[in-house]
Amino acid sequence: MTSGRAMPRAVPTPNPSTRKGPMRNPRPWKLSEVVTAARAILDLEREAARARTQAGTPCEIHTGSTATGATAARWGKKRNWLEWLLKVADAAAADPERLGPALGFLDAGGAPNVAWAWVRANEGLPSGAPSPLPEVGRRSDLISASWKPSDVNVAARALLAAALAPYGADGIIPLVDPDAAQRRAMTTIARLWGKSSDWLQQILDVCAAAEAEPKTFGRLVEAMNRSGRPGSVHGRLGRLHDERRILTLRPITGCFRTLVIDPPWDEDNLSDSAGHDYAQMSFAAIQAMPVRDWCEEAAHLWLWATNNTLPLAFKLLEVWGFEHKAFHTWVKETDELDPKIGLGREFRNSSEHVIFARRGTREELPRRVATLSIPTHHRWPVGRNSEKPEGFYDLVRAASYGPYGEAFQRLPRPNFVNLYESVAAPLLEAAE
Repeated sequence: MTSGRAMPRAVPTPNPSTRKGPMRNPRPWKLSEVVTAARAILDLEREAARARTQAGTPCEIHTGSTATGATAARWGKKRNWLEWLLKVADAAAADPERLGPALGFLDAGGAPNVAWAWVRANEGLPSGAPSPLPEVGRRSDLISASWKPSDVNVAARALLAAALAPYGADGIIPLVDPDAAQRRAMTTIARLWGKSSDWLQQILDVCAAAEAEPKTFGRLVEAMNRSGRPGSVHGRLGRLHDERRILTLRPITGCFRTLVIDPPWDEDNLSDSAGHDYAQMSFAAIQAMPVRDWCEEAAHLWLWATNNTLPLAFKLLEVWGFEHKAFHTWVKETDELDPKIGLGREFRNSSEHVIFARRGTREELPRRVATLSIPTHHRWPVGRNSEKPEGFYDLVRAASYGPYGEAFQRLPRPNFVNLYESVAAPLLEAAE
């Protein structure tokens, strides 16, 4: 039995390529950020070197480069540049009062070799004020060079931990809204690669899943690194999670006077990057749903369809024994009250449709008074991927009769019964 929607979290997907196409105004790196990220990347490179040594292959990561050189290459720099930078950071950490200003010099655009020369000239001197730092010359912005998404994951985690360290119970700044603090940090960090926080979250999600279950999800990181497109791989991750969830579901027994069904259409025109992050059902599987068992002899049906699947939706009405009565269109609005422009085969979609159908006669289920003033177009805001707006459920309550049953429920709502339930583990084992 197949059903379902997938991950509760889904976000609009920007162009997520790390290696194809121009960056979108990347934010220059501060050298203190480079230190934090480079230490994490260095651990990765050294582990790779150890693995190569154990395998009997050269321990160099790239031809002619040590682990430090390979790490420095992420910023288009040579090994010495990073070595100077890390030495300055270590010296400043050991004697922050006297040598700490070197970090400010670096973040202002100072050269690491100049900072290291200043540190060496002052660290062995007796206590007292160090010599003045030279003035910073013309600043050259430091931009990310070549990064695989898995490297972004390692660096971003280190930067995120450093950004959030001052907050919370162990920090010096009270953390009133942890979600807001993390969102701000994610946005700031993602801009180092000229990307959005959504792009960065996709990378973190895929890598976290691979670390938790390497046999199941490890190949997704390899695919993400090959393509440089976290968005499409993140969608595959969502579908794999959803397929696992679906295996625990079974249809409930019960009769309802109104059904809401939003099928997970298998739209073969969508690529991974443009597709959904939940598992889809074939048309045959959707047809086989026990809709006739769920509804009373006289019932209403609200059936969602995209522009591509409308012909299939009308076929379903016939199979399930319903008659089309009205056609409602959801004009998808953004926060700015403008239509949200999506993808499409012939035109750019800015709407979705729900078919109102009836089984039985109007005498058995009379028209409700509220429908005398309800139009068939609705300007509702857009939520998470595939989530239907609250205004739609208000429409169903006003136009149809309870009890209400909903298949592929994304969020629990008052009065709407989920038509699928989770099967207890012992039942799953027995079924196997």
